[in-house]
Amino acid sequence: MKYKYQLFSICLLMLMLFVGCSSENGAAIDVLKPKVLIQSPVVIFDYSTDIGNSYVSHTVTLQAQGSDETNVSAFNLLVTNENGVVVLEKKGLIKDVSTKIVTISEKFNTTVIGNYTAVFTAIDGSGNTAVGTINFTYSDL
Repeated sequence: MKYKYQLFSICLLMLMLFVGCSSENGAAIDVLKPKVLIQSPVVIFDYSTDIGNSYVSHTVTLQAQGSDETNVSAFNLLVTNENGVVVLEKKGLIKDVSTKIVTISEKFNTTVIGNYTAVFTAIDGSGNTAVGTINFTYSDL
């Protein structure tokens, strides 16, 4: 009898956990954050504000991929200089609710020497957020 009571208790607990992890319409609640994979820029590379005598700065490709097991609803890029001033902002709202992988790619160049921070933010359909950050430097090489 004791065995049956323990088995019943375990089954009841499992049922409560299963019901507690679903929404009102019966769909599972997404609690997992999306992922951000930064593909560029290269961390160990200093970019030049002056290539030779042409006074043309080196262009940095800022590229990352956001992914989620259910869907990615937004993928944003924000670049700030070392003073915290926003120098580039790109927001991407994804309208297709079945999109699971999104790539953002943006060219950036400047003639201002300094350190810059690129922040990539992926948001899934449940509002879970993931952030990837990378720093890069423009020097007068």
